[in-house]
Amino acid sequence: MLGYNGTIFAYGQTSSGKTHTIMGQPDNPGVIQLALDDIFSTIESTPDREYLLQVSYLEIYNEKLHDLLVETGKAAPELRVYSDKNGMHIKDLKAEVVSSPAEILELVEKAQERRHVGETNMNERSSRSHTIFRIVVESREKVDADSAVSVSLLNIVDLAGSENAAQTGAKGERLFEGSNINKSLHTLSRVISQLSSEG
Repeated sequence: MLGYNGTIFAYGQTSSGKTHTIMGQPDNPGVIQLALDDIFSTIESTPDREYLLQVSYLEIYNEKLHDLLVETGKAAPELRVYSDKNGMHIKDLKAEVVSSPAEILELVEKAQERRHVGETNMNERSSRSHTIFRIVVESREKVDADSAVSVSLLNIVDLAGSENAAQTGAKGERLFEGSNINKSLHTLSRVISQLSSEG
């Protein structure tokens, strides 16, 4: 809320509770709900600022990008990653302007229905993809229309779990998905290791 960017990862073996940690339950809120509670509490406590909130929801399935905010049955845009002087971007990723936690949670629920899941020996609803829920918070002082705009990004990442084919019993399509999941997790760990060692 102060102009800094942040990312939260749920990382671990398949069937270890990552999606549950992110999504939660009505009586046991997850990371998304807790983040929204904090964001809207801050908005209510700072009436001297005006806010603009946007959310997007990206899925990475078999190394391809899908927009989870695009309705099922419609032709989804071909998503590509590109970079410019302002950083990395995803072309044509939908950003929905939102104004309440309930509105955001409704979008999240619909997006989750579009996510790729499948059954394995270890989990009857195994996530077969990684997802990135992003909320962009823009704000500025109300009294000064020319004041600087503060922009913050919060990425909440639900990674598919690392898999051992012998344990999951994966074959065919599930084996192909598991191979891509493991490959991308290995690449991510190398990137994080490299970034942390450059301190």
